[in-house]
Amino acid sequence: LDRMLKDNLLDLAPIPSIAYARNYQDYVIMPEISISCDGDVKSIYLFSKMPIEELGGKKVALTNISATSQALLRIIMAKKYGAAPEYFSSAPELGAMLLEADAALLIGDDALRAKYKQDPRLYVYDLGQEWKHMTGLPMVFSVWAIRRDFARRRIDQVRLIKDTFIECMNYSLDHIEDVAEKAAQW
Repeated sequence: LDRMLKDNLLDLAPIPSIAYARNYQDYVIMPEISISCDGDVKSIYLFSKMPIEELGGKKVALTNISATSQALLRIIMAKKYGAAPEYFSSAPELGAMLLEADAALLIGDDALRAKYKQDPRLYVYDLGQEWKHMTGLPMVFSVWAIRRDFARRRIDQVRLIKDTFIECMNYSLDHIEDVAEKAAQW
């Protein structure tokens, strides 16, 4: 979606916040809609064989499915810990990652499975919480970006889309038990 938005094949799309930061001059952000956290995100973890502050110069495997999480970890390591590990991308499988690295970054279902089956010898760091401790601010992982020219030409349509999203989110929150029950079936 990021590539298609950048290539002007889409007018709006959810994209990683890092992609927005790299192309902010071409986009505007849909207000009030993001994938974000204010503290623990509980689905983006760094699993480490040693305390995080000892990872400088060590190998860190990065999941190959998230540019924003990779950038987030690099920022946290450099700014909060003053550390420059040796990073490399990897398929998101914790056991294989830790055969080659001293720490591994996982997101989503891969992170949840690894956390659930957590090896007690590993140190585990929630990147949402690390960001909050470092900045005092929420972390935004993904935004709905709109091509600036489309937003100018079709502002009424953009408002309608935003209002529909907000209405859907509110409906889901008002019916959270039904939504969770349906999701659990899959």
